Amino acid sequence: TAAAVTPAGPGPAGSTVTLLGANGKFVVAEPNGSAMADRAAAGPWERFGMLTHPDGTVSFKNAHGKFLSAAADGRVSATAASPGPSERYTPSRQPAGVLLLKSVHGKFLSAEPDGRLTATRVQAGAAQTFKLQ
Repeated sequence: TAAAVTPAGPGPAGSTVTLLGANGKFVVAEPNGSAMADRAAAGPWERFGMLTHPDGTVSFKNAHGKFLSAAADGRVSATAASPGPSERYTPSRQPAGVLLLKSVHGKFLSAEPDGRLTATRVQAGAAQTFKLQ
């Protein structure tokens, strides 16, 4: 439930984070709901409120009030009004300060070299790593 969700992240409660993909670009959520990993710098649309749920999963709320979603087919968007199952990711901290984010569908969030943001990989590699900033 929304009441059980608490802000979390590298800073104080209520802080925002950016997701820097292995492709060297920041994740962005556009007003139309599209989500990419193609920004060289982090502005307001590249900042997310990171929410931690009681089960340890995390959700990312964008500047437009929507949540980052991973569909069963691997498409990633930012159109959900609340953090349901498809908007929750299981985080896994890795060496060198990087994070893996696994969707409810068992696929890892990926920053593709061409800037697409997907959730299609069942095994994590370099493209599936993100740095929280």
